[in-house]
Amino acid sequence: MIIAIRHGKTDWNAKETGGQAEILRGNIDVPLNAQGEQDVLEAAHELCQFPVVEVRSTPAYQRAKQTRHIIAQVCGVPEVDAPEFAPWDPGELSGKPIAAIAAILELLIDVPIIPAPNGQAFGDYFQNFRDSFHKVYAEYGGDDSRAVVLVLFGNEFRALPAVTEGKPIDKYATQKVHPGEYVVIH
Repeated sequence: MIIAIRHGKTDWNAKETGGQAEILRGNIDVPLNAQGEQDVLEAAHELCQFPVVEVRSTPAYQRAKQTRHIIAQVCGVPEVDAPEFAPWDPGELSGKPIAAIAAILELLIDVPIIPAPNGQAFGDYFQNFRDSFHKVYAEYGGDDSRAVVLVLFGNEFRALPAVTEGKPIDKYATQKVHPGEYVVIH
């Protein structure tokens, strides 16, 4: 089984921390805040009830590595670098309030061959995520005797229904999985 968890909260997750504007983290390396660490610790205690054998994340972003480290420590399992699960690189849109760029983000997702300004085309990112997820699923899917935890980012959770069920990619306004939350995929 695969357990996909979104990295914990950062100071840029304004909606979850009482701030005014949600900021697109994208390719900017933002660490977890104290609430994010606490939420991940609580989630880790739940996750360790499953037969977790390892925790994977990209090594390139603090928020993913910190989330991975907390879960690995609580579950007593190894941490594994998985650079293939890096977030989408929205280039110059990183660091901007999502409300101000939502229409551009939606366009880049709807027309996935257009690259973000000085960033990556969503279609290239999605293809990599889909291929990487399917490799992990071939290894762990359908086997409830062991689980891998994948630390992912918001865009991966928006793309996950498309990868697993062929559904459309979720919009930013309808984000279903919040920082520190997880889903179990059998």
